[in-house]
Amino acid sequence: MTTTLIIAIVLMVLALALYTIGVWSEKISGRLTKWHLVFFWLGFSADTAGTTLMGRMAGGFSLNLHSITGLAAILLMFTHAVWATIVLLRNDEEAASQFHRFSIPVWGIWIIPFFSGLYLAMFGNSLSLKSLVVSPAIHVSTGGFALIISIASFLIAGWLSWNKIPLTSFASRIFIGAQILIILQILVGIKLLDQGFGALQSFGHYMTGIAPLASFILFYWIRRTEKLSQTQLAAKITGSATLFILITFAFANRLIL
Repeated sequence: MTTTLIIAIVLMVLALALYTIGVWSEKISGRLTKWHLVFFWLGFSADTAGTTLMGRMAGGFSLNLHSITGLAAILLMFTHAVWATIVLLRNDEEAASQFHRFSIPVWGIWIIPFFSGLYLAMFGNSLSLKSLVVSPAIHVSTGGFALIISIASFLIAGWLSWNKIPLTSFASRIFIGAQILIILQILVGIKLLDQGFGALQSFGHYMTGIAPLASFILFYWIRRTEKLSQTQLAAKITGSATLFILITFAFANRLIL
């Protein structure tokens, strides 16, 4: 075992310890504080350094489950730390007390590449996506489910907005479900591109396929302090996401070019 590998492993284990302490202590305390933020940034720094060393030893980036989830995890960690910084700088008490709802899912996603890395170390590069073949029918199916739940999100948000009712926890869960399906749809689409199916679609198909997720992200980026105003924004955002998904289907079926 080389010195570089030992340092990389130490950094990854340190990242696990720091990030876990920061996230779960925030959950237990019930409020985001400055020292939680310190652990977020330290965990991110250790993870980035360890991943960089691992990448150098591997000879660069290779397309497999570990590398994709690892990259997504680092981006999420960075977004998580930046968002936490903004919340504390704004002194947003409500956001600080609810921030664990974002922290826990990010930690859960981040832990996936940590264990997949252990798997690779024990069993080799058997998680390579090159050996996995995805049928275009799966892309159509996930797209259909994403459309259905996006329509449901729009109808729920629209009904709440029309009746001047603040967003409910059920509506929030539906929004999360829609985002998960859209992300899954994008990942399947990326795999199809890797299999050489990209020539079958236009650039507009890819852009309108990503746009629904961007719409949902805007909902969390555009801060609304007034609850009814937040519900109205949710109706507009979910309506936009649904429209983009419909346009994506139109591109896929060559109805518009």
